[in-house]
Amino acid sequence: MTNFKMTDAFTFPKTKAEKVEANMQAIRLVKKLQETGETAFAEEQAILARYVGWGGLANDFFDSRSSRFEAERNELKALVTKEEYHAMEQSSLTAYYTDPAIAREMWSIY
Repeated sequence: MTNFKMTDAFTFPKTKAEKVEANMQAIRLVKKLQETGETAFAEEQAILARYVGWGGLANDFFDSRSSRFEAERNELKALVTKEEYHAMEQSSLTAYYTDPAIAREMWSIY
């Protein structure tokens, strides 16, 4: 197994919908890997690398009064523990955006 390398072809999700989908894919995969005890292969590492966190999504994703992302919100609640969900919800208030160029430079160190 080799370590994941971020190339110029790698793209981060840009829209809120893309961010939610990327996060959900990564969380689904993490849960699967935890269940099976397997290690992520290159394609799976790329899915994990697209996880962008919940910063900036507090009003759109975690607001239970909003029907936007309701299906994803319900799926997330079913995938994670109450404590994990609460931590993700809280992080949406304090997480900040990092420009992909900065992330690429950080990844290039490895």
